[in-house]
Amino acid sequence: MADHDFVRVIGFSVLLAGFGYAADGYAQAEEEVAVSDLEITADGLHRVDPSLLPSTWLLPEADLSLYTQAFVMPTASFFREVPRTSTNAWKDRSRSVFEVSENMQVRLTETFGEAFHEAMARQRDYEITDELGRDVILVHAYMTDVTTGLPPEYAGNNVISIRWIWEAKLTLELRDSMSNQILARIQARERVDGPVNADRIYSLAPQIMRRWSGRLIEQLDELSNFYPSRLFRLHERATQESGQRATPPPPAD
Repeated sequence: MADHDFVRVIGFSVLLAGFGYAADGYAQAEEEVAVSDLEITADGLHRVDPSLLPSTWLLPEADLSLYTQAFVMPTASFFREVPRTSTNAWKDRSRSVFEVSENMQVRLTETFGEAFHEAMARQRDYEITDELGRDVILVHAYMTDVTTGLPPEYAGNNVISIRWIWEAKLTLELRDSMSNQILARIQARERVDGPVNADRIYSLAPQIMRRWSGRLIEQLDELSNFYPSRLFRLHERATQESGQRATPPPPAD
């Protein structure tokens, strides 16, 4: 999957129109994510100031405070094709980057999907739903440009030690469930360093995919924290379902 093209723009700021705690006398307030020296993607997302949110792009007119539920899409994985430099396996081993073997591609794809869905089930920013709706956001995670430091010929070898295991670009996209409009994109570059014996790599896949999924959820949580009114809507719904009167939580410091 190709990276998005960026155009440099100077002197722009994005206001994300939202509402503060607009209940029980709480005044409405803008919920703002400041941006400067901005990058714009080909699909219209603007980069947030990295000092506020790392590697995060937002649609200027999007109001993420409106979404309280999440529909989790199937994950996807894309692996870099790395041409061999020699027909001799031993000489080719001198390279530092290798293509992930077919068996390991299947392993990583399956474990990444399982790990991300489990991580989304544990997060508290959105209620998980299997239905579309006006307050439902589509969450799609994928990893691209996946490479390995393990020569395919030595997978499972209990003698060979490698310096690093996998490297990948992780992406989390948020879309409106009714229009499929892209709202936000979160990215991270991850690499797992060794040294580690080649025969341990297969068993390490679930642990590493859980770590990478957790990284995306952490960044989603950071983005969600910029929208306190969305958190109140979650609180209000929970109290209504329990038959209690909703009391706004105190504003964040």
